[in-house]
Amino acid sequence: MTFTSTCLTPPKGAARPRFARAGAHVRTYKADAHALAESRLVLQFRTDWAGREPPLEGPSSVTISAVLPRPKRLKCETREPAPVKPDVDNIAKLVLDALVQAGVLADDRHVVDLYVSKVYAAPGEQAHVKVWVTQERPVRTIPTGR
Repeated sequence: MTFTSTCLTPPKGAARPRFARAGAHVRTYKADAHALAESRLVLQFRTDWAGREPPLEGPSSVTISAVLPRPKRLKCETREPAPVKPDVDNIAKLVLDALVQAGVLADDRHVVDLYVSKVYAAPGEQAHVKVWVTQERPVRTIPTGR
C-alpha cells in the first residue's frame, strides 16, 4: 500500500506548545501559525486518502520532500539544499502529526523508516510539501557493525 500527497503550501515546522494560566490551572495550546499549517496538511491528506482503507498500521516508511520558497539571491537554475529554518525534524513532526489526524496512519509509532529532504524551489516552482507513505518492509538497512 502506497500513499502519495502534495500540499501546495510552504513547509512549516512544528512549534513548541504554548502555555497559558487559567486561574489555578495551566492550559496548553498550539500557536496559531502551527495550528493553521497543520490543518492545511490534514485537509489535503484527508482529501487524498478519501475512500481508502482504515488507517495504516504496522511498519511504514515515510519520505517527506519540503520545497521552500526560492530566495531572490540564488542564481542557479535548479533546486538547491536549503540549510535554513525550519529544521527537518520539526517538519517531520508536523507532517507525521497531520498524517495521524487525517487518518492515514493509525499512529506515528508505526513509522520505522523516515527520510526528510529540504530544498529551495527551482525557478518558477511553487513551495510545497510532498509526502510518500509506504506500508511494507523498510528498504534501507542499518549496518550491524560486525
